[in-house]
Amino acid sequence: MHRSFSGGRKYLSGGYWDQPFSKPYFENSTKREVTTTVGQVAYLHCRVRNLGDRAVSWIRKRDLHILTVGILTYTISQAEILGNPELHLKSGSDINLTCIVRQTPEPPTYIYWYHGRRVINYSQRGGINVVTEKQTRTSRLLISKAQPSDSGNYTCSPSNSESASVLVHVLNEEL
Repeated sequence: MHRSFSGGRKYLSGGYWDQPFSKPYFENSTKREVTTTVGQVAYLHCRVRNLGDRAVSWIRKRDLHILTVGILTYTISQAEILGNPELHLKSGSDINLTCIVRQTPEPPTYIYWYHGRRVINYSQRGGINVVTEKQTRTSRLLISKAQPSDSGNYTCSPSNSESASVLVHVLNEEL
């Protein structure tokens, strides 16, 4: 995670002035890495000097998403599709994807699979099987006898966490 400031001027009797030599800084006692187990609480302590009228924001580094400002509870839950982020398969073979939802206090209510923007859990195509085990937070997508039209982005989207995607290429020629 990354921390950032907002604001930055002080008022003195004659007006506002910038503080070039007394900028906010994080004390060295601030831990850079905190580890906990799923379902347990992790405390992210942050001690800042010369904060003034500024605020500290916690930002998730991978997507620069602001997680919180102030004292709040936040958990990072995420889905992961096992294997490579890109798959190349021969036409007629099976697409077999496994999605695991990690770091959630409760199992997801549902896990939807998308091919592009279309939900495929209840597809009329035939040959598509989705098995979701809530307690193990796992969902498996099996597409039998894949064709080139099955190529594209596949996304596992749980009700209570961020989604995960893989790109699948179904090729007519030999691999």
